[in-house]
Amino acid sequence: EFIDDPTRLDESMLESMMLRHQTGLQVLTAPRMLMPLSAYGSDGIRNLIDVAKRNYEYVIIDLPVVLAPWTDSVLKSATVIYLVAGMSVPSAHRVTKFLDLLREEGVRDLPLKVVANRHHRAGKHGNDITVAQFEKATGRKVDFMIPNDYSLISLSHGQGRPAVRLKPNSPFTVALTEMLGAEFGQEALTQPKRSFFPSGRM
Repeated sequence: EFIDDPTRLDESMLESMMLRHQTGLQVLTAPRMLMPLSAYGSDGIRNLIDVAKRNYEYVIIDLPVVLAPWTDSVLKSATVIYLVAGMSVPSAHRVTKFLDLLREEGVRDLPLKVVANRHHRAGKHGNDITVAQFEKATGRKVDFMIPNDYSLISLSHGQGRPAVRLKPNSPFTVALTEMLGAEFGQEALTQPKRSFFPSGRM
């Protein structure tokens, strides 16, 4: 219904579309059926974000790994953008192309933070390239590094429980908490609040 007529969306309709997790998180999931990214219009996405901001203190959008006609609407409305990348040559290449595209489109001054994901802290071991090499290739500073903890994330997926609750003192949890605390303050991480997570992955 939202795709057919985005102007119908209001707080009540958005609330009815949500799935609720026991942690208090509210999630707007992707449609059950596979749909082209062009099915969503820029005006509809802007309206969705505006309604969500009026209804929730934190709105977090998980973007697909491809660009869509409405991507710039999301980026321009963001308080912070986490660009998550692995420390590899192909990843550095993709980040560079993405940043070049933003410049070509005149999209500047975005609150962009580069996050090194599944990072091995013991020097280059386990990473295709070092953080310094990645920064030199992309021309961007790596703002945060999330350590690799494959076993914890696999356990989290398997049990359906947040990794940060399974192992509150793990290096992964500490790094993630520090990253979010740097942007939103530690108080935002300790007090239960309603949040809105639309997921666009296909």
